[in-house]
Amino acid sequence: IAVIEDSLSLARDYYLQSLVLFEESGNNIDLAGVTMVLGNIANVQNNLAEAMIYYQRAVGYAQNAGLTTWLDDLHLNIAILNLKAGKLDVAQEYLTIGLEMARETNDTLNIANAYDNIGLTYIDYNDTILAREYLYKAIDIYKSYQQYQKLAQSLHSLSILERTVGNYAKALRILDSSAYYLDLAESTYFPKITLQASINAERG
Repeated sequence: IAVIEDSLSLARDYYLQSLVLFEESGNNIDLAGVTMVLGNIANVQNNLAEAMIYYQRAVGYAQNAGLTTWLDDLHLNIAILNLKAGKLDVAQEYLTIGLEMARETNDTLNIANAYDNIGLTYIDYNDTILAREYLYKAIDIYKSYQQYQKLAQSLHSLSILERTVGNYAKALRILDSSAYYLDLAESTYFPKITLQASINAERG
């Protein structure tokens, strides 16, 4: 509930309390879930080193519990951390692994997540052709699954691409679409306020 209400620091306190209890019980599924969410919170708060520690712990717990569908998620999250840190080659490596895992388990939404982030890496590599190709692949999947918050995120990424090549009017139109779909998105386990701030900052 605290995450949905964007009270991330409060949510982190509750998760840390639950982590202590789950460590006593030794249930790898619970431990994987809590450490992954703690990593997500640290990631959103830009505490990259802390997020990496939690994600790596979550990978270990997920492997012990045989949670193969979680491992593609975690590899994609680790890729995003490396992308934020400017380690593009490492990010690409984790994205490739995460994409393969998602394909093996037919996890369509994580395939889209991989496409979205691969598109971002190609923006940083200044390869606009491949960046557009992967971002539109992600957008098509999110539209078909009505994943409006994810769709808004991919459109935001696409607007960054258009801005970097000087298509400012197009970038603004895409940002309007991003804001529209974010408004359609229901409150979820992932806070909307960070993306709202990013859309406004990109407009600026």
